[in-house]
Amino acid sequence: MDPCRRASICLLLSIITAVILKWQLMKSVTSIRVIDTLETMFSTHGIPNSLKTDNGSQFVSDEIEKYFQDNDIEH
Repeated sequence: MDPCRRASICLLLSIITAVILKWQLMKSVTSIRVIDTLETMFSTHGIPNSLKTDNGSQFVSDEIEKYFQDNDIEH
């Protein structure tokens, strides 16, 4: 996949993740909930090479770091 397409997918996933997480009515956003949401998006759009986050607690947990590592996603 060419770099421009990968960058577009990364940007799209970032926007979609922010929107989905804001729309879902949750008492708290846990790393497990984020992983579930990412898996849903990745199954449709593919796994990106990298993912940029705001480094909130749900994005720096051991679970999500392992998920990123297992899927070769640079974070």
